[in-house]
Amino acid sequence: MKKVLPIFMAVIFLASCAKPLYYWGNYNEASYKHLKDLDNRSKRKLLDSYAKMIEKAEKKSTRQVPPPGVYADYGFLLIEEGRATQGERMLEKEIELYPESAIFIALVLKMINGEEEEQ
Repeated sequence: MKKVLPIFMAVIFLASCAKPLYYWGNYNEASYKHLKDLDNRSKRKLLDSYAKMIEKAEKKSTRQVPPPGVYADYGFLLIEEGRATQGERMLEKEIELYPESAIFIALVLKMINGEEEEQ
């Protein structure tokens, strides 16, 4: 037991020094503001927040990635803004990083494409 305690303490210490897996930026503030106000200004801030999160994550100096759903939400917002090519790239990136999202994104894209055909 005396030999296990120092090893256990070392593991706890090293685990507490680890960097977080995801980079959140100011996501919480920007997403809350957008959901609260639902105006163009808050939408622009949310788009800017997503762009900064992704830009920082793509730097080679960091090992953090945006949390699941960020690329997808950013992609859908870009598509809403009329920037379909860039939005589709973000959706592809979401699927690349989080393959479990592929089914959901495919369903939503079908809904978006279906709505566009009806209009």
